[in-house]
Amino acid sequence: MNLRCFFLYISCFFVLNTSTGQYWSKRFDLQMGNERGRKVILLDDGILLLVNGFCDENTKDCLGLLRFDMDGTLQWKTVILDSLEINHGESMEMIKDTIYINTNYLGIPDKNYTILKFDKQGNYISRIDYNYPGLANYHWARDIAASDHRRFITFQYRDSLNGDYLGKIRAFDENWSILWERNIPNIYSDIGWCDTEPTPDNGAVIIYSSCQSGQCRASIEKYDSLGGLEWTATFPKDYYLAKRVELAVHPDGGYIGFWRIDTFGIYVYPNPDMVFKLDASGQFEWQKVVFNYAQNFSYLFTSPNGDILACGVAQDFYQDSINYYTGLIRCYRTDGEVKWERKIFDYTEGGIESIFNTGAQMANGDFIFSGEIWDTLSNDPYPGNIWLVRLDSNGCIVPGCGEEQYLLNSQEPAQAETKEAFAVFPNPFIDNITLASIFGKTIPPGEYHAKLYNIQGVLLRQQAINPILLTSIDTKNMSAGTYLLVVFRNGRPIQTLKVVKQ
Repeated sequence: MNLRCFFLYISCFFVLNTSTGQYWSKRFDLQMGNERGRKVILLDDGILLLVNGFCDENTKDCLGLLRFDMDGTLQWKTVILDSLEINHGESMEMIKDTIYINTNYLGIPDKNYTILKFDKQGNYISRIDYNYPGLANYHWARDIAASDHRRFITFQYRDSLNGDYLGKIRAFDENWSILWERNIPNIYSDIGWCDTEPTPDNGAVIIYSSCQSGQCRASIEKYDSLGGLEWTATFPKDYYLAKRVELAVHPDGGYIGFWRIDTFGIYVYPNPDMVFKLDASGQFEWQKVVFNYAQNFSYLFTSPNGDILACGVAQDFYQDSINYYTGLIRCYRTDGEVKWERKIFDYTEGGIESIFNTGAQMANGDFIFSGEIWDTLSNDPYPGNIWLVRLDSNGCIVPGCGEEQYLLNSQEPAQAETKEAFAVFPNPFIDNITLASIFGKTIPPGEYHAKLYNIQGVLLRQQAINPILLTSIDTKNMSAGTYLLVVFRNGRPIQTLKVVKQ
């Protein structure tokens, strides 16, 4: 064990301990570099947080369990080091007072994956090793989830025969005996990402993306308690480099999720985050886009009242040759209309970048979010510290969200106007464009059509559209130039968008 990893055992101190009464923003430095909160679980009397970071210059991961009370005071820590030989893990579940972490090994022959067990005080109990054929050092443990009588894990590996990146979902009983296992279907050669949620009938629902040569497609599948496939919902269009997917069960029996089809707009033809809702039978109720290239979600969950909470990051401002990023939180109603938005940025101690990776809601309605925050003070090439925040039920660190150093541009948004309700992407485009309603905007009922005109006003394309689903418009035979796409409701134009074909 190197000295850097050993120091984790003896050092955990606050970089910042800023409190505004019941609600607070705090940062923790475990001295391992690139530290981040990955999964938060709320207990009756505290907060359990799974974290990871770098142990050494080879970026081998260290994992940690931190336990806080409700005012953010650290109660205990357990840092998982090389002694357990594991490398990577971002998924944690608590079942009957036992903590389980799904993780994998790195560089150890004949060892692929393991489920680590800890008690409520963070003491290591045992582990459940499970192996699967694949190329050495190409194994990734993904999710772990549990219902009353089932436990589910997902994992990925690189096939030793053809080099494809494949995935599995496996179900266990309460004693961790295997009940069934299914291949995660790969429409294309490589499984890009997957997320799993248990369902009330002791089944599971999984969302995954599969990719080939940069083209990716996402699908959702529902399995019953015996592993039988009940339904599949597949998005009909591919997107470039669109791997990240997340899913959550909605209180009405349906499902909500997002598909990250854009990452900070760094690609030539960026596509925005797409958020969706399914009913219990797997039928899409709506698909909408978060049309802002400087924002991305990392995680979402639901409130008992049906609200949808999504968190991630937003590029908030640019100053002195530095991009400043804020933790982003949005609350949406079940129909996708925005309820409130918060951008939270703890810039004390030279902070420049803050990201929320996980969150949960307390029984009284308050929220706990965690992630990471970077500062400009450290000489460490990986200066991220763990970030933990408690907010009230309206997402405020100060009730009423008055101006405060921790809140930037935080206000109740005005009622969405119809004329701002639609967006197109990519723009500029080549072969086709997609028309979509913007997540958080109100779409009045009516009959909708889209008409595409050239700059002289000549009608080139027209088609009926469903405003709550994505619409693809074919432009293959059109020449390069500027065009106008007009959205009509009940025969009247309501929005005009300028689009450019390259």
